[in-house]
Amino acid sequence: MTTTSDWPAANTQHGLLVAFGEFLKQHGLIESLKRVPIAQKTRRFPPQTKQVEFLAGILSGMEHLED
Repeated sequence: MTTTSDWPAANTQHGLLVAFGEFLKQHGLIESLKRVPIAQKTRRFPPQTKQVEFLAGILSGMEHLED
């Protein structure tokens, strides 16, 4: 049995992103972003994943984002 005291007491600045991600996923925002048509080549990942990563960057407080 695992108790609360068994977990390490390390804090993270971006832990709230998990909660944001689950909330947005439950409300369909991630799937909606994936359906947005973008006139760009698909190589390894579709261009819509850039939108999801950009949103995560904004929510995490990144200062510099680029393609």
